[in-house]
Amino acid sequence: MPESVSVLVPTRNPNSSTFSLINSLDAQSLPYDRFETVYADWGSTDGTLQRLRRLAASRPNVKLTGGPGNATDEELIMVALAAATGDYVLVVQPAHRLLPQALERLVQFAEEHQAEVVVGRTIRNGASDLALVPANRPRILGDDLAPSLAADAVLVRRSLLLDVDRLPGQRGFADQILARTDAVAGYADYPVLLGPDAEGIEVPPGGHPSVHWVDAQLQLQLTVEREAGEPAEDARIVVALQHSVTGEEFAVPAALTFQTGEESSADAPAPDTAGSTGGSPRHGSWSLDALIDPEQAALGQTLPDGLWQIVVRIAVAGRERAITLAQAEVPPALLDGRGFVVTSSDGRMVLDVGAVQHGLVGRASADDAQVTESVAGSLLKLMVPALYVEGTGTYPGHLLIGSLPLPATLVCDGEQAFVECYVSGLPGRAALSVQFGGAKPIPTGLSLDISAVGAMKVVTTPATAAKPASKAAPKAASKQAGTTKKTGTTQSGAGAGAARPAAKKPSGPQPVVKRLRASVPSPLEPAVRRIARLAPARWAYRKLTQ
Repeated sequence: MPESVSVLVPTRNPNSSTFSLINSLDAQSLPYDRFETVYADWGSTDGTLQRLRRLAASRPNVKLTGGPGNATDEELIMVALAAATGDYVLVVQPAHRLLPQALERLVQFAEEHQAEVVVGRTIRNGASDLALVPANRPRILGDDLAPSLAADAVLVRRSLLLDVDRLPGQRGFADQILARTDAVAGYADYPVLLGPDAEGIEVPPGGHPSVHWVDAQLQLQLTVEREAGEPAEDARIVVALQHSVTGEEFAVPAALTFQTGEESSADAPAPDTAGSTGGSPRHGSWSLDALIDPEQAALGQTLPDGLWQIVVRIAVAGRERAITLAQAEVPPALLDGRGFVVTSSDGRMVLDVGAVQHGLVGRASADDAQVTESVAGSLLKLMVPALYVEGTGTYPGHLLIGSLPLPATLVCDGEQAFVECYVSGLPGRAALSVQFGGAKPIPTGLSLDISAVGAMKVVTTPATAAKPASKAAPKAASKQAGTTKKTGTTQSGAGAGAARPAAKKPSGPQPVVKRLRASVPSPLEPAVRRIARLAPARWAYRKLTQ
């Protein structure tokens, strides 16, 4: 019979933090009949108790224990443990969240290796307790055993936990567990908990990596300067892909080598050798080399579509630091018809798997475009040189002629990629844009020119000239130079010009005609114009408007 697990959660006025935990438990891949959640709440006054009561009434695998009064977290956990029925127990704080497959993977790992205790990983603020769980280990032995049991994510067989008087995280818990069993395993492939933001995580200035596509894999190379006091030996490296929404994380193969540097000054003391009593070398750096294979990165399976942050962490001397990667210039890739874009988000390097938010095709050249006429129509073929291609396949999208979207296909034949689209339109010239991936249409810098007889060709869109700033009309002089006030004639003299005669005011019926024409609809204007010239009509209009 498959093993089951009880998740124990102590709650004391946790406010809204418990809502995210509840949602993460609802999203677990382990069937509901194989896990239960036991909440222990003694007197929360922020509405949590009422919410938990509704939760327990609507979900068969949720229990609520406790009552009025005050209690410590340890007392609440003991009350929840007494009500638990699962084969294993996992204690979770309200501020934590579980990744979707956490319970299923922990229980499966425990069953496979007949482990009484399984230690999992917790991620906080982009960093992981890697030092506690460095790799999958069916048995944790030696000096690593006690520190590992201090992790937040510890799955313990319930019968074993009932046999001791300490809880995970308490002093003496590791000693009592180790006195009763050595079946302690470590599970590192899949993080279990997303914890609250950790304090004191140092993120040095962004490194500038070398990133490029090689044999359908993304190769990452980076040099990281060693900080003062960090030993050159026993450093561990983790390069992982972390989902930007769920926090799910997959480690990828990576290698770390140490290079000893030189002293910056001839007068500086010589560096101590590693392992000597004087300490570690004062200078040096680590060289990192990692390969990200999208087809194998998810524990041997294809990486799901979405935004995956590329995370680099170095653990050395019992301390872990995260390395922020600056964005690198990497062309988009089309691997067997699937799109990949390397971009950045909040200053961190991100791999957009499936091109869910970014475009694959951008600006192109008119020399790489041709239109072929056939009985099926006018086929536009546009080569896409700035795209890394491996394998064969097609990727659907759109080509826009002006604002008209037409179905298009991005085709890769193993060596190159090109856009194919049957085009049509009225005579004239319209700009071309492309949309392959989740981004908005991207201008290609090209236009489709259609002649009066229907001939088509692709031309470069001319740059739009900036409109010149409008000049203010020069103000007319209030008086002409040399003009007299009374006569309006000019005086003789050098540079004096003839004054323009004053414009005559319109005479006759013009003002009445204009007013009549302005007061009637335009279709009647010709008839009104003729009538308005008659003296009786003008006289009648004056009488009516006085």
